[in-house]
Amino acid sequence: MPIWRRPSEDEIIIAHVSDPHFGSKRQEECWQVISQHIRTAVRPNLLLVTGDLVDWPSRELYKAAKNALDSLGSDYYVCAGNHDRHIKGNVSRRLASILGRRDTQALFDQTFVNQLLTPVNILTKTLTQRQTIFKVGLVGVDSSLLADYFARGYVAANDFAQLRQVIEREEGKQDFIIVLVHHHLQPIRKLEEKLRNTPRGLTNVTSMINSGSFLENLAGAGVDLVLHGHEHTPHWARYGSLEGGRGEVAIIGAGSATGNDSLKGCSLDKLSFNLVILSPDSSAKLQVLEYAGGQWRSEEIQIFDSKAGKRLRLLRRARNLTSGLSSRITKYEEFTTGRDVLVHFVFTNWYFPEASFEDGVTTNTGEPENPSVVITNASGMTVQIPVIFRPHPRKDHTWRVWGGVPDDFRRGPVRYEFSYKLGGAALLTSQEMKPIQRAGGAGLLHERGLEFASLHASDLPLESAQLIVVLPPEFAPEDGLHVKVYDEDEKDQGQEAQNLTRSILRLAPGAYSLTVPYPRENWLYALAWSPVEAPVAQRTSPMPQVSVPTIASELPESPDLDSVFPKRGIPFAQRPIDTPEEDTRTPDVENSEKGR
Repeated sequence: MPIWRRPSEDEIIIAHVSDPHFGSKRQEECWQVISQHIRTAVRPNLLLVTGDLVDWPSRELYKAAKNALDSLGSDYYVCAGNHDRHIKGNVSRRLASILGRRDTQALFDQTFVNQLLTPVNILTKTLTQRQTIFKVGLVGVDSSLLADYFARGYVAANDFAQLRQVIEREEGKQDFIIVLVHHHLQPIRKLEEKLRNTPRGLTNVTSMINSGSFLENLAGAGVDLVLHGHEHTPHWARYGSLEGGRGEVAIIGAGSATGNDSLKGCSLDKLSFNLVILSPDSSAKLQVLEYAGGQWRSEEIQIFDSKAGKRLRLLRRARNLTSGLSSRITKYEEFTTGRDVLVHFVFTNWYFPEASFEDGVTTNTGEPENPSVVITNASGMTVQIPVIFRPHPRKDHTWRVWGGVPDDFRRGPVRYEFSYKLGGAALLTSQEMKPIQRAGGAGLLHERGLEFASLHASDLPLESAQLIVVLPPEFAPEDGLHVKVYDEDEKDQGQEAQNLTRSILRLAPGAYSLTVPYPRENWLYALAWSPVEAPVAQRTSPMPQVSVPTIASELPESPDLDSVFPKRGIPFAQRPIDTPEEDTRTPDVENSEKGR
């Protein structure tokens, strides 16, 4: 293992410590080494402890453990282990009665009343490191309290239900969900050979007996990471459910912080703990730290990349998925020398739950015209729906279209295309921008002197969104296009914009593409640029005359997104199990596209 190096200053550090066993042999000496390293070198944003804080349940040891954790200088939270609940960690009612066992459950819970995590509440911590911000949800489960024999673990079905309810109630508000439990949930790879041909290998005295059900419930709840201890050995793995719409759970086990052996006590040669590193691009990695030769060494493992992190967050937000996420939206915008904008949406793997649909446009510059709606089913059959734009009776700058959906296009995934032209909507030069700015009400980007094309992400679960922009080459900025991202409160999300900037592709002179994997609900994603200073009179080079549908189909099929009208349709993964009844009523628009 290489010598440990502290992560970069813009990464968030969560320390995972387990099984310190206060009260065991040589524990104080070993704790001094690890505590000094955590306090002075690691300096974590958060500390999580997965049980066996003490070797033997007692008021004095609980207090000693709490005082030691308090001195580390970081916010910390715990769950109980078998040694915190039972004498030497083993369930034995006869032994407890002989020794006069006290109510150690209440003592432990009272000592750590402000740090003990439970399945009935989710604790949200906002962790900040420079420009990196993560909202982390924390839940704890007690796998020791209801154990039956020896050091085995068990989680009640009621705890499963409560855990899922509290997470679902949050509706995806957290960026990252971590569950703390003491017992391991899978066989520990590093122990398998050690258990071969041993009496312990023939018995099941330390595992959680319903870990399979527990993991399936974690996947169903959208948990990102479950931390455990118990076996005093580092472990990492992943669990994925085969049921549609469920996520994958990363499983991380920590060794003993004090190098504890149940029979021999603690050892400096076996000190170990983990760090979970959250990066600005939403990725996460694991560092396993071990103490050897007077130095801390580490091994680094990727937990998930940026795309997977965003997918897990979206799965928590989505509800009633009947299959995996596969729906995408692509928005194509072609700016012409005549200041028109040709817009073409492609919704892939889409589903119409009703016999009618509606769509529309909201824009502060130009007026929409020439709408076109085309639907293609899985058999390749295509239908063009006749539509016209009509002004919305109650919303300014809003136009809508609607029509019927034939039965043959309501029985499976379809490709839905919506096209139109915005007449005189483009501001291609800085001279054209100035009157808009002076008039007021120019909007987020126009008021900053920027021209743009944008997607307003809805709360529908999408695999990705793609924005394609084509500019006349003579009006394309020399420094290219820049990503701008704003949340639902119109707050500038500069870090997310910086991450996405790496995803901009230059397809041709004046042509750009941005793909957003698993876009955030109700966020605005835009490609923006400063208009050139060329006079309007210099518009001499016309754009090549290529139809919008042809251009969009020739470009790589990678999605795009925009805000959703109530009957625009839904991603195929959200289709109902039962065939919906037909509804031919004229729709009433209450939401609108937040584009230009």
